[in-house]
Order: sequence, then C-alpha cells, then structure tokens
Amino acid sequence: MNFLKMDVPVTLTPVTLTRAATRFFPLLLSLGLTPVAGLAQDASDPALTRCLAQAGSAGFTLPVPPEKVEAIRAAEAACDAAIADGTATAEVHFLMGMLMQSEGALAAAMDHYRQAAWLAMHSGGDVAHAARDPEPEPQAAPEAPAGPGASASEAESTPEETVVAGGAGNAAQATAADDDASDSGAAGAEMAGDDASAPPKDAVQTETPDRSAGTGQTAPVEQAAPAAPETPAMTAADYQSRPPLEGCTALAGPPDSGVPVSPAALEATLAALKAARPFCERAVADGSADAAAYFQLAVLLQAEGDHRKALEYFGKAAQMGLAAAHSKLGDYFLFGIGPVKADLDKAVAHYQQAEAGGDLAAMTTMAFLYRLGRGVPRDPVQMIERMRKAADGGYQFAQYRLAQIYLTGDGIPGGSDAALGIPNPELGVKYLEMAARAGNSKAILELAQLYADDGNGVAADPEAYVLWTEKAADTGDAAAIAALGYLYETGTGVAPDPARAAALYVEALESGKISFAALRRGQGGRAARWDKDTARAFQTILRERGLYDGAIDGIVGPITAAAAARLGR
Repeated sequence: MNFLKMDVPVTLTPVTLTRAATRFFPLLLSLGLTPVAGLAQDASDPALTRCLAQAGSAGFTLPVPPEKVEAIRAAEAACDAAIADGTATAEVHFLMGMLMQSEGALAAAMDHYRQAAWLAMHSGGDVAHAARDPEPEPQAAPEAPAGPGASASEAESTPEETVVAGGAGNAAQATAADDDASDSGAAGAEMAGDDASAPPKDAVQTETPDRSAGTGQTAPVEQAAPAAPETPAMTAADYQSRPPLEGCTALAGPPDSGVPVSPAALEATLAALKAARPFCERAVADGSADAAAYFQLAVLLQAEGDHRKALEYFGKAAQMGLAAAHSKLGDYFLFGIGPVKADLDKAVAHYQQAEAGGDLAAMTTMAFLYRLGRGVPRDPVQMIERMRKAADGGYQFAQYRLAQIYLTGDGIPGGSDAALGIPNPELGVKYLEMAARAGNSKAILELAQLYADDGNGVAADPEAYVLWTEKAADTGDAAAIAALGYLYETGTGVAPDPARAAALYVEALESGKISFAALRRGQGGRAARWDKDTARAFQTILRERGLYDGAIDGIVGPITAAAAARLGR
C-alpha cells in the first residue's frame, strides 16, 4: 500500500517564483515542510505540460482575478495528474494553492503552498529574494549580538521555539502584501506553533473513532490518566478589569515560532492572538509590555504586512532576551522579507542566539542549514546533533525530520553513514512514533505506511497498519482516507466492507485534495482491480448524488471516472 510517498532524493528543475509566490514562501516552510517525493521534475511530462499551458503563469497578484481562477480550475485535472505522478513543479503547487484558497479550502491551500516552498528552496535557495519586486529602501533590522556572551540588553536568550528553515512568524507575510489580508488570513496564518489555547501536543486520540464501525475493533494508543476537574477557561471579558499585560499573557499564550503540530493548532493560535491583541497593545501603551507582548504584537503586525513595525517589536523582544524573537529576525534575513535584504550571515547569527537560549526550533533550523550548507558549512554531524537535541527536547517537527534521517538517510550523502549509525530503522520508528503521538499528521501517515510491508527495515504489522491508517484518516488527510477505503475494499487487516470502502473513497474525493487517478494505490503504487461489490457501491453513491447515470455493473471505466472527478468540485 503506497498511499504516501516517502521522502527520497530528487532532482529538481530550478523554479523562479513570482512576488506573489514569495509572499507565501516563508508561510509554507512554517507549516511542516517535507520534500515532494517522486521522480525528477520533467517539463516534458504531458500532465505537467497541460497543467501549465492551461493555467498560465503564476505571475499575478493577490487577490486572484476571477479569470485567473477559472483558468486554473480548467487546468485542475491536469495539475492533479502531475501532482499524482510526482512531476509537479513549485509553480503547479502554487497555482493549486491559489485555487484552493479562492474556494475556501484553506487547509488544502496550505498543503500546496508548503510543497511549493520546499521545491523553491531546493531549486537554488535564494528564490524568495531574487524573484521579489523592488522594495523600498531597506530598513535595517536589529542585528544579532556577536555571541552568547553578549549583554542582556543586546540578546540574552531564553528558551522559546523558533521555526524550521523559515518560520511560522514569517508565514504572516503570506497575508501581508495586498489589501486581501482579511480574506487570506487563515491560509496565511503566520502564527507560531501550539500554545495554551491550541490542541494538546498529545492530541492523538486513545481510541479510534467510528470509522471502524462494524469491525468490532478499537485502536488503543495509550490510556490517558483520569482528567482532573476542569476550571472554566477565562475569556477576554474576564480580563477587562485586570492589568493589560495579564490579559495579553493569558490569552496569547507563550511565544512560539515553531512549526504548528496541525492546521487546527495553527488556527487556534491565530484566534488566541487576535483575542489577546487589545490587551497587548494597551500593555505597550502603558509601558508594562514584556518581551512576549512585543513578540505577539509583532507576529500580528507581520500578518498585516507592517513589516517595519513588526521588525521594531521583534527587535525589542530580542533585546529583552526572547529567543523566539531572534528566530523571527533570522527568518527576515534568511528569506529577505519586506524591507529586509537577504543576508545569510545575519540570519545565522540570530538563529545562533536563539539556539544558545535553548530554543528547540532554532536548533532544528540550524540543522537544516547545516544540511543544505546555507550560511554554514555542509555538515551532517552538526545536522544530526542539533536535530536529535531538538527531538529529544520534545519538538515534534524535529522528531519527524530525525525519523526521516534514520529511516531513509534523508540529507546524508549517499543515504547512509556507518559512523553516524544511519540508517537505523529502530530509531526511525521511535522518533516517528514520538511525533505521531504529539499529533504530527505526516508522522501518523508515514507510520501507517511503515507497517504496511517489510520495507525500510521495519517488519510488517497489520494491526499497527490499520491503527495508524485510522489515525491518519482522522486527521482529515485525503490520501489516508482513501487508503483506509482500500483496506476495507481488500480486507487488509479488517473485514472486507464494500459499502464502507466506497463511502471512504467518496469522502476522500469530496475533499478536493486527491484525484481519482490517485485514489487507489496498492503495492508498488499500482491499484488492484476494483472489487465488484465495492465498485457497485461506489457507482450507487455517485448515482444518488446525481453525478452518474450509467449502469450499476461494477465496471469502473471512463464514465464512472468522470462522475467521480466531479465529487471534488
């Protein structure tokens, strides 16, 4: 079962993104980027060629003109096919992200933007700055002090999380540049990772919900201790009569520029910061603001495109000793955001200040820079050392990325290094499970895949395979929902259930995040012949939806496929 493509070395055709794309570039990296797996990018691929020919260039500004949306929609089938066969370029993902955003499918849009950012980054590294339109005269952002010994007024850091190779904070730039910030706010949610109002990091449920209804199975992960009686959460109104800083701190939660564990966590953080904003602003006005208050306001200002003010507030927070603020400033210099010109030396200096303060996400950022040789020498030893420290410290994104290193040799020249103990499937599974139990949706997906067969040095485990596929489907991932359907169709690890399989296929297609061609993937990426009963159940649902008027004969041909393709529109 190969519903999830694993990270493998790829050869990428250089891609030049437009200014519109660069606005989303930092956002996408902040959302848990992972390389697009598959074949080398090949501009001669028919699906890719049709996609780009029909959709046209991504060289437009936000909001997307209606005629551009229609052009992309006309090219959607071809673009989906290019994505499914692994030949999609950064521009394809960016175009599809624009389409999904225009239709309000913000989670799908963020997925596409994330993939576009990673492809752009690996196509040369300086895409974001090189492709940008001329900016006003640059404003100098606060520089990082020379080293960890700098005075507290300059940069004494404290442990807060920063971003991996980009930053949740500079994700705000996605919504910033145009007057459409209110419309694109959720898709460009610039926020840091989980906070007090976000779902808990161990958000994976201890029992599989009713997707397995009728199988008599539950999927225990680990039993949580009995919950203590909950105290009703205080609202913004409760803090009106209290000192502004108290309301700012309580409602916003701790500063965190790390990668959110999930889209839901990101949205919860965004809502929390908006609720805290008036209190933080009052704290600044009355002189009581601390580093965290300046940081949270800077994140919101960044979202609105007020980069100069955001830089000022991030600078104040950094001078007051907040490591996460150094990470944000590092993001500005790494990507050349707003009025700041890209400067790798300054970016690394800021990240090192955050890292010196024990910032787990800054360690992960530096690990990526050592992997890529950007601003520091390429050094796999330094990459692994920092990634392991961040992972062992509890940072779910580092856990996920370290698992890839141990499982596949990702980032290691030649894919293996005996001196570094790579590959090491046992450690790979350990870190992947840590990330999955923290709620990392990609880790959940890949755990399911690992247990599907004996590949990657991990023994097949049908029960674990079903359990984690259920968990992956519960995250709303379309590929996982389709994979679960395939399990019910083929009776892999569960009793065959044609009706349930068909319903899951429909659910996956309705999300708009998976094409019919990619719906059923078996061993080696090829689907088995449709089970007749499942095909009939599928055709029946299509007929009930008014999409299919052919025979209920269990033969899935062009007419059935065309009807199914309309489910996601």
